[in-house]
Amino acid sequence: MLTLICTVALFLAPRVPSYEQAREDQAKSTTIRLRLVAEIRDAGKRPLSAAPVVKTSTFFGDADLFSRLTGAVERDGALIVGDSRTSPHLFRFSTKSGALTHSGARQGRGPGEVVYPASLLLSPDGTEVGVFDFNLRRLLWFSAASLKSTGRILSLGDVGSLAGILHNGSDFLANPISPDVSLVKIRANGTVSVSYSLQLPFGPPQVSDLTARRLLNVSVLSTDSPLASKAVLAYQMIGALDIVDLASRTFVRVHGPRPVKVAFRFVPPSGRFKWEDESENAYVGVASTPTRIYALFSGSRDDERRYGARYVHVFDWQGRFLGEFSLDRDASFLAVTQDQLGLLFGTDTPFPSVARALIPHQYR
Repeated sequence: MLTLICTVALFLAPRVPSYEQAREDQAKSTTIRLRLVAEIRDAGKRPLSAAPVVKTSTFFGDADLFSRLTGAVERDGALIVGDSRTSPHLFRFSTKSGALTHSGARQGRGPGEVVYPASLLLSPDGTEVGVFDFNLRRLLWFSAASLKSTGRILSLGDVGSLAGILHNGSDFLANPISPDVSLVKIRANGTVSVSYSLQLPFGPPQVSDLTARRLLNVSVLSTDSPLASKAVLAYQMIGALDIVDLASRTFVRVHGPRPVKVAFRFVPPSGRFKWEDESENAYVGVASTPTRIYALFSGSRDDERRYGARYVHVFDWQGRFLGEFSLDRDASFLAVTQDQLGLLFGTDTPFPSVARALIPHQYR
């Protein structure tokens, strides 16, 4: 058993704090201890081509509607999709007919407008959909039925840059783009209540440069339920997942079945961090149910210019690797259908759309 000493950080500046300021704030805040209780490396390894292929069953959208998809949520016969480049940014479909019924969230910086929607989330009662605007660092709420703005805006400007945000009952859970903090709980007023710092896969002494550590440890986030007793962080440049028990403040590190090559260097005299073309991507999406974790694995090199992935690694919440399957086309994100029998994913093949595929029975 390893014991890690970690720190709660409160970002109080009215802008994104510098790393130096963040470290100073962290030193002044309350210290908590997180325990790494297990590190699992026994996932079986075999060629990616051996993964059984799951066929796409349904498409939402057409060749003229979407540009770059960022997420999807499903609720009571409706599918709500976000696109980062279009205006409007939100689209609502009937899951029964596939027809587009509503659109909303215009491009802009005013009330009810969005610059860059990085992730979508549903309110606990399913009546509203939240759009996290990465550029303006705020969460805007829209009616799930009409996609009209409800006027509710949660400012996250003091929190810093976030990769994504999920609802956690009365508050929120988010993964910062930070070299030191892995998870934060955010109150309903937009302030941080707790920060969780894990011993990240890349950190001192392997990598001392703060920018490098931030980029190497970028992750995607999912939880076991809307109330989030557990959370999983799947790392985009490292073939590993961290499964966090929020109540006990412990985590399990799981090394997936596919190692990736991480190639980078520091460019003199500035010492700036630079990716090499042969660097490979690991997990670019993750979704989950109360019993299963579905991690979207790429394995592609940066110089292949492929931004999607099609291999899905399946784990349980104890970190056991259960197997893998392959989608029949590249995906940019994953979401679980409301009945938990299928996956929704963004794809560019044959055109930008949201696709649905059934999860193989043995992996549900």
